Amino acid sequence: METAEGPYGVLFSENGPQRKLSPKDHWPDVPKITWNPQFSEGTLDLRLLFRAVWPEEPDLAGLGKRFGLDFQEGDPWGKAEALGRLFLLALEETRSWSFEGRAALSQVLPKNFLLPPKPRIHYPSVKTLGEAFFRLRERGFQPRKLQEEYAALVVNALEKGETLLLEAGPGTGKTFGYLIPILLALKKGGRAVVATRTRTLQDQLWKRDLPKLEEILGIYPKRALLKGRENYVCLQRLYELELKLVPKEILVPLSVFAARGGDLDELGFAEEWIIEEIRDRPWRCRGTRCRVWEKCPSRKAREAARKAELVITNHALLGADLAMENALLGPYDFLVVDEAHALPAALQEAMGIEITPRELSLILSELRPMEEELGNKAEEARVLHRAFWEEVRRHLKTGRIRLKSEDLKALRLASEPLLSSLSALAEILQQKEENELASAICAYVQNLKSVLFPPTEDWVPWADEEVALGLTPL
Repeated sequence: METAEGPYGVLFSENGPQRKLSPKDHWPDVPKITWNPQFSEGTLDLRLLFRAVWPEEPDLAGLGKRFGLDFQEGDPWGKAEALGRLFLLALEETRSWSFEGRAALSQVLPKNFLLPPKPRIHYPSVKTLGEAFFRLRERGFQPRKLQEEYAALVVNALEKGETLLLEAGPGTGKTFGYLIPILLALKKGGRAVVATRTRTLQDQLWKRDLPKLEEILGIYPKRALLKGRENYVCLQRLYELELKLVPKEILVPLSVFAARGGDLDELGFAEEWIIEEIRDRPWRCRGTRCRVWEKCPSRKAREAARKAELVITNHALLGADLAMENALLGPYDFLVVDEAHALPAALQEAMGIEITPRELSLILSELRPMEEELGNKAEEARVLHRAFWEEVRRHLKTGRIRLKSEDLKALRLASEPLLSSLSALAEILQQKEENELASAICAYVQNLKSVLFPPTEDWVPWADEEVALGLTPL
C-alpha cells in the first residue's frame, strides 16, 4: 500500500504471502502491484485489473464482501495482503476466459502475468437418466425422489416429441430436472432452446447450473446466451467515450468488458449515464457500414445463438423470435419454458406495442450534433412531443386503462401536429443519408398510429399511469 511516508507491502509467491515489507526495508526487485498507484512508477494498477475481471462489482468493498477479505484502512499490511490474495484469485479467474478476453486483458496486465488457460477435464459422458443421477450422487449431490420423477417425465416427452406441462413447488429441483434431460437429448443431436422468465435466471443457468452439470455428466453442447440487443455494449459508442474525457480507469476495463461479450447486466462499476451512452440501440446501429461491425457484441451474440445447439434466452426474446418466425433463434427441436405461467404476458408484450416519452426523447437527442443542418425541425419535434404527452397525461388514471373511443379521438387530434412534424423530419434525415435515425422515427410514427387507430377489435389500446401508450393482441 502506498502512503506519504513510503510503501507498505507483503511479498507474495504463487503459494501466498511470504513476509511483510515496510518503507525501511530493502524491497526485492520484483513486480509491484497496488490499488490506485500514486507514488511509484511502473506499479500495476489493481483498480483496472479488478474492474476488468469482476465488472459486476462496483468497488473494493464489494469484492471484499464477495471473497471474505478485509480492506481496513488503518492496517496497511492487512490491506496489502488482502489485495495480494485478490490478485491471485483474479489470475485464476482469467484462466477460463476466451481467447478474445485474454487478449484484451493485456491492456491492464502484462502477458507474463497470465496463467495458462485452464484445461477442461472431460469425464466419460453419461447415456441414461439413471447414470446421470448416479453421477450426481457420486459428486455429493442429493437428488430428491420428486426431482427424479420430474426428470423422467421430461425425458419421456422429449423422446416422443410430446408437449408436457409440469408444475412443482419450490425446492423440487426443477432446473436440474429439465436441464439433465435436455443435455441427454442433445447428445443424440438436435437443437434446444431454454427460455427463462428473467435475465437473472438466464445468468444463473449460464454461469452456475450448466457448467456444473456439463462437467458432472461429461456432456458439452455448443451453447449460447442471448439477450435483447439493448443489453449489449455498442463498440462505436464506447470508442467515442474517449472524446467525452472519460478517465482511463473506466475506459480500459470497459474495453476488456466489451471483448468478453459486453453484457450490460454484468456492469457495476460505471455510472448510469455511461451505461446509457454505450447501450446498443437500433437507431444508433449503422449495420455493415460500422467500422467495428465484425466485433459488435450484440451481432456476435445473435450469430452464436443461431449456430448453437443449446440457447439460453428469456420469455421476451422467445416472443420476439416467434413474431419474427424464428429469425432470431433459428429452427430448434426442443423448447423448455421455465416459469411458463408468465409466458402469456411476455408474448402479449412481444407481439404488441408499447410507447413511452423516453423512447422518442432518446432518438431526438441523437440529432443535437446536426441541429443547425436541420433548422428548427428537431426542436419543433421536441416541443410537439412534450405537448402530446401532456395531453396523454390528462387521460391517465390509476393503473392501466383501456382507451375508450372518446380518449382515442382526443389523442388522435393531439397527435396530428407531432406526426406531421416527425414525418417531415424523417424525410430530411433520409435526404442526409441518416437512414437509421430516419427509420427509427418512422417506426415511432407507425407505432403511434397503430395504437391510436387499432386495426381490428382483437387489438386493445391502453394507457398506463407510468406514462405509456400501448396496443395488445387479445
